Amino acid sequence: MEYFEINILVYTTIVSLLSFILMIVDKMSAKKRKQRIRESTFFVLALLGGSAAVYFAMGLFNHKTQKNGFVFGIPLIFAVQCVALYLVNKYVF
Repeated sequence: MEYFEINILVYTTIVSLLSFILMIVDKMSAKKRKQRIRESTFFVLALLGGSAAVYFAMGLFNHKTQKNGFVFGIPLIFAVQCVALYLVNKYVF
């Protein structure tokens, strides 16, 4: 692997872990009726590369699954990122 690819992998891993952990924290906060994490935070993290982790956590913890913005928005962000990654890989590298 080249240096650039390693950096992208490390970056995506960090954003994904942060996204996943924050989904757990928000789910626990929801159960305890405590202060929640803003929905916009999850969308920003998804846009920054954590969309797969947010989507996985949604299904795993049954969290945010009643919110249409999450049900349709997060998979859409993930799909766009997959297409973009494919195109970059095909035409840039």
